[in-house]
Amino acid sequence: MYFYIDPAILTIGPLSIRYYGLVYALAFLAFYMLLLKKRHHIHFSEEECSEFLLTTGLSMMIFGRLFHFIIDNPSLLIQNPFEFFAIWHGGIAFFGSFAGLIVGALGYLYVKKKPIKKPVKR
Repeated sequence: MYFYIDPAILTIGPLSIRYYGLVYALAFLAFYMLLLKKRHHIHFSEEECSEFLLTTGLSMMIFGRLFHFIIDNPSLLIQNPFEFFAIWHGGIAFFGSFAGLIVGALGYLYVKKKPIKKPVKR
């Protein structure tokens, strides 16, 4: 028995909204709302919350895409480096995104000279 679930939620012409992309978008939105809610505890301004989300989001996408090629088909990236930017072909590795989250977050905290420790509640 084989089940096929169409990865697209909605398709309009050449554009389609896929489940994976929707989950990423909802996760970014939830993370941003949580950051804004807890920003006083972590000593972030509203602007820093936006910068942090942008930095971590971009690094997640870049690392996730890169790990996809490293794990699944490294020769394709060597033969055609522009395939990296062909996001309509799909392909993001979870472990790469997780590594990108860590690298992006630590990089942002390092550049902004923010402490990497749990804030003390008073």
